[in-house]
Amino acid sequence: MPREQPLHWTSNLRELSCQPQARDETGLRAASVSIDYERVRVLTALLILASGSGQVALLWLHDLDPSILIGAFLGVVYIIIGLGLLGQSRFTLFVAVVVPLAGALWLLNLISESGINTMQFALLIVDVLVAFSAVLILVNTRGESR
Repeated sequence: MPREQPLHWTSNLRELSCQPQARDETGLRAASVSIDYERVRVLTALLILASGSGQVALLWLHDLDPSILIGAFLGVVYIIIGLGLLGQSRFTLFVAVVVPLAGALWLLNLISESGINTMQFALLIVDVLVAFSAVLILVNTRGESR
């Protein structure tokens, strides 16, 4: 009596599908990973919105100097990008790659002059995560027509 293949459930915002898992020649199940890119996009938007809000909030916590003002301006741009990521535009994904990487380069230049603190390190990590996830989403939505 042949064994039935176990069902593999994948959920997507667009559809719910149930497909049997593929088995290789040894009879072992092949590992399958499905990523919901709509959720990644929303999480990226929330991450960059939080980062932008934090950079604008630094205006109330520090003295006004050029680096704080540039950071606040970059925070406003991050908020605009985060709101754009909540939509469907691919242009926003391009901007979400370029601007955080430019911000990370500016931050690395600032760090090399004065040393790094925890907040700057966290901002650098957030910039890299946002750029990486935007590239991931952009590559995987490349074939879709929107």
